[in-house]
Amino acid sequence: MSELEQTYINETVFLETDRDTVYIGTLTRIDAEVYQLDNLAIYSKAISQVSLEEFLIECAKYEIPVSRKQTLIRRQRVIAISLLSGVIIP
Repeated sequence: MSELEQTYINETVFLETDRDTVYIGTLTRIDAEVYQLDNLAIYSKAISQVSLEEFLIECAKYEIPVSRKQTLIRRQRVIAISLLSGVIIP
């Protein structure tokens, strides 16, 4: 785990994957194989009727529409990790 990743522990993040799926939730654990997110929502670019940017802005403005208590995401699938607090709200 990198130093930057370590600063994201217990923060609300979004993980973009190589499968057009984005996970938004509290990052509670990182190990060699997985990221663990708690109290999260899952956004699918393939089936959503709103853009990812619109969804992230809504999550940052209001709150995450939690659909899972906990999930593990394989690190090899993640292409980007960002803090939700870094989303610019117009």
